[in-house]
Amino acid sequence: MSGDEAALQLELERAQGLVELRRYEEATTALADLVGREPELAPAWCLLAQAQIAVGETQPALEAANRAVALAPEHDWPYRLRSVALQQLGDDDGSIAAAREAVAAAPHNWQTHRRLAMALVLAKRDPDGALAAAGRAIELAPYEPDAFSTLGLVYDMRKNSDEAERCFRHALSLDPQHAPSHDALARRQLATSGFGRAGNLAAAATGFRDAVQADPRDHIAATNIEIVLRAFIARLSYFIFIVAWIAYHVTGGSAFARVGPLLLLALPVGFAARFLLRLPPDLRRQVRYVAFHGALAVPAILQSCALGLLLVAAVLPESARRKAALAAVLVSLAARVLLYVISRRMRRDHAA
Repeated sequence: MSGDEAALQLELERAQGLVELRRYEEATTALADLVGREPELAPAWCLLAQAQIAVGETQPALEAANRAVALAPEHDWPYRLRSVALQQLGDDDGSIAAAREAVAAAPHNWQTHRRLAMALVLAKRDPDGALAAAGRAIELAPYEPDAFSTLGLVYDMRKNSDEAERCFRHALSLDPQHAPSHDALARRQLATSGFGRAGNLAAAATGFRDAVQADPRDHIAATNIEIVLRAFIARLSYFIFIVAWIAYHVTGGSAFARVGPLLLLALPVGFAARFLLRLPPDLRRQVRYVAFHGALAVPAILQSCALGLLLVAAVLPESARRKAALAAVLVSLAARVLLYVISRRMRRDHAA
């Protein structure tokens, strides 16, 4: 190997190191310079496409992957990168076709079968084909957590919840820090949390927290923690609204008129307590901070005010009690409407 070739190889290895360290912006700059000087270097185009996909530069990534395909049509890596870029651009047909070309180029590489399974899952196509591809990936790489996580996603698509969960948990047994499996299990907990199942809601928040700790760059998992918190505040608001409505309509000087609504407050208080007490202490602190210092602060404060009004109403005379209960109804309703508006805006921002 000549001195120039050795220097070029060293430069390529440094760029690969930046990608592996997830220093994608630096890698993109270095690789763009490298392919500018060495435009026939297929591995550099592949690394550039990988870094660009990671930073969201999908169209340039597709162009880099296509350049790599033209330079090395016999290798699977360029086709896999092309498949990912096309998927992110919304071209499911192209993504699946590129994944099939990757399998054809390297039928004994587990990653090609995994990419085909992922392309089919994300496109919601051919569940049997996705199952076969994911199964083949596991045959070729029985100790790869990514292979089992992909199979879990396939079973999820096929509505086989038990098998999906088994796959995600097996992936975590192979790698306890496997962020995609933490995220997938947390999504399942969130989907099954129901209206009053505070334990499942807390488990979902904990799972998303674990995903973020395993991969601090996983912005989706971080966003999902906020989604869980929004769901918690929304469900708590329903409980408070119902109790406030009952308190407003219960009249008279009987003991039930005073104590009944107060006893009903056990529902929202118990729901909140179950959710918070099942969170790890560090996550409990994070949830408390997010609830009162971010976009959700106003709805959270309004719900706290509604709860306070109901507590005060219990010791007031009837006329004042009904006014306090009505105020609690209106405050709780305002909090719920505001939370709905905030949720819609957040979904729109994340989709943009």
